[in-house]
Amino acid sequence: MSTLTIIISLIILAVYIFLLVAKQNNKSNPKTNGMLMVVQGALWTVIAVSNWAENTVVNRSCYIIVIVLSFICGIRELIKQQ
Repeated sequence: MSTLTIIISLIILAVYIFLLVAKQNNKSNPKTNGMLMVVQGALWTVIAVSNWAENTVVNRSCYIIVIVLSFICGIRELIKQQ
């Protein structure tokens, strides 16, 4: 994994942990839930891209499904909030 990928992963992970803590404080806030899912999708995207060449078709398919579902759920929560 390149240094840039590690730095991006750590930044996204820090934001993800921050949002998890914020979610515990505001249990029913759809904006926090939506942002959490979008950041989770971004984190999965970084993980998938960094491991893409070493994975099988099944693993790649699972990555794609998890990424798409994370972004869809996050966007739905953010739209529901408005």
